[in-house]
Amino acid sequence: MAMIEKIVRWLRRIGYGGGAILLALYMVFCAYSLPRHMKAHVTGIEVTRRDVEGADGRIRTNDIRYVMVEDLDGQAHMFRNQDTGWGWPPYFKFDSGDIAAQAQSYSVANAEDVVLIKYYGFRIRLFSSFANILSMRTVPVNHQPIPWTVIVVLFAHVVVVGGLWIVLRDFSKSRDE
Repeated sequence: MAMIEKIVRWLRRIGYGGGAILLALYMVFCAYSLPRHMKAHVTGIEVTRRDVEGADGRIRTNDIRYVMVEDLDGQAHMFRNQDTGWGWPPYFKFDSGDIAAQAQSYSVANAEDVVLIKYYGFRIRLFSSFANILSMRTVPVNHQPIPWTVIVVLFAHVVVVGGLWIVLRDFSKSRDE
């Protein structure tokens, strides 16, 4: 019960403004981490070599693959194609080389194929940040993907938050009586 009391006190301290800020940050976090889809034509790939300084001060050389696409409206986009490994978000992607080979095939031999690209992240020009491709496959032009991952994750979040809301509400009522 001591933990619940601390949570209730903390929630009362931050108030509605703090709650709105936390909700906005949570929504941005979900928008970044959850996958989205785009239908496009692959136009090319590129590999860039970067030197990255590690936490121990050593310099490592990193190859970063990029995939250039043109959506069905004719707008150009660029995606990063890096493994997520065991890090965040937990997509456990270890096949960036395979995706690069697939993208190369689509751009050269199958340039007219419509490819469904599953990706996460944002394109932020100011920081030269690109969304990361998770997978790609050919689809018919009229294909409408169903975002099952997003549906399941958001449903689980609603259940957990609703459960916490009920527990905190009941605790607050029993404490006031």
